[in-house]
Amino acid sequence: MRRENFELQNADMQQESWRIFRIIGEFVEGFETMSYYKNAVTIFGSARTKEEHPHYKAAYETAKLLAKNKYDIITGGGPGIMEAGNRGAYDANGNSIGLCIELPHEQKTNPYVKEEIKFRYFFARKVMFVKYAKALIIFPGGFGTMDEMFETLTLIQTKVLHRIPVIVYGKEFYNDYFYNVIKNNYINDLEISYKPDIEIFGPVGKRYFLNKSKAKIKIFYTGECVSKNAIDKSWAEYSDNCVNDVDLSLGFDRLDENKFNNYVRFPIWINYNFGNILERNYTKDKIKETIDNINNAKSKKNKFASLVASHDAPKIRTEIFNKINKIGEVKCAGKLLHNDDTLKNEFNNNKIEYLRDFKFNICPENTISDGYITEKLFDSFRAGCIPIYSGDENIELDLINKNALLFYRRGEDNSEVLKEVERLNKDDKLFDAFQNQIKINDSMLDYLWERREKILNRLEELIKERLK
Repeated sequence: MRRENFELQNADMQQESWRIFRIIGEFVEGFETMSYYKNAVTIFGSARTKEEHPHYKAAYETAKLLAKNKYDIITGGGPGIMEAGNRGAYDANGNSIGLCIELPHEQKTNPYVKEEIKFRYFFARKVMFVKYAKALIIFPGGFGTMDEMFETLTLIQTKVLHRIPVIVYGKEFYNDYFYNVIKNNYINDLEISYKPDIEIFGPVGKRYFLNKSKAKIKIFYTGECVSKNAIDKSWAEYSDNCVNDVDLSLGFDRLDENKFNNYVRFPIWINYNFGNILERNYTKDKIKETIDNINNAKSKKNKFASLVASHDAPKIRTEIFNKINKIGEVKCAGKLLHNDDTLKNEFNNNKIEYLRDFKFNICPENTISDGYITEKLFDSFRAGCIPIYSGDENIELDLINKNALLFYRRGEDNSEVLKEVERLNKDDKLFDAFQNQIKINDSMLDYLWERREKILNRLEELIKERLK
């Protein structure tokens, strides 16, 4: 009997020893993989949040904006808020990391994870969430989200973890939750005061949050179209660009800036191509350098045409694809009509370098609305390929040379456009002549500098008035 007990104990010890090696293995794999990501933000939140929920949309837009600004996005790799975070990073061609956990009930990794690490142990996984993060963003969630948040806060409080920003999204949820927990169990006369210095709003969620905000300075910024033509009808709630509710509003629309002195037109293509323009040490020379690089960009002409898109809500992309694909093979590296893996496998999701191989790029806007110009047209210009574009007829007024692109008009006869694609594709001299045109006019330099100065001057006024 003693021998049997000893053998059982010895077997248990061996099992525990191997468990230690598994734990070490998870840490080693995690450290080796995550050490490549030096500029990451971790997003926590509920796995049960549906795609149509405002929290999902907010997480998506937050991650997308962060990825566009060169931040890597880390999530738990599952559905809900995790999927929204990975999806935002994926759609912005950023690094999308999923730290996935093995659960008794299978939880599939969401399709937007580019770098996946699987964990058996929660504690090893939580180390990776915080060790390589420059900030944490916490959306409403359940016990798992609460556990991740409180452990992080405890580590910061005890100085085991260096201080990093911990951003909690969902004032109503968290105020009510923590208020009730603390008031009912610890402090009967508890009062919670929320009055930030600056609060930034976007076209996600309800206007309620903007209207109820007690921030000293309110800023509205949209990277999405908020007109009645917007593909997401909820954005139409912000079609006034909140000019009467905030201190500074930044959007696409061509509003009268003399009438609305708190509004500055600042379309998202500026942020994409001149990302540091609002920094104090930014100069006109840097703007000129970027413009020159765009104007001098040349296609390698190795392939015919490309289309990089994740969806086709307005159905215009598929329409153009079907017509252009009759002329030559169109490569699709995004989720929409996917037939090409080279963007990921050969170019590490660098869209501009990928596009350099092509003569043409299909790049219609999601929405046709006055002033709504995104990065899509500029991506083609930067790569040196010819844009097949659909969007605002005015494009950027006198800023863009409209002869340097092929304009496809939805619902009209585009036979001349298609013939031009054929001609340019067959004749290298014609293509080179078309490609060598100036894409961006000299007027762009002063326009961008004016945008910069208006925003910075307005911010300086507000800070002096409200914060000092």
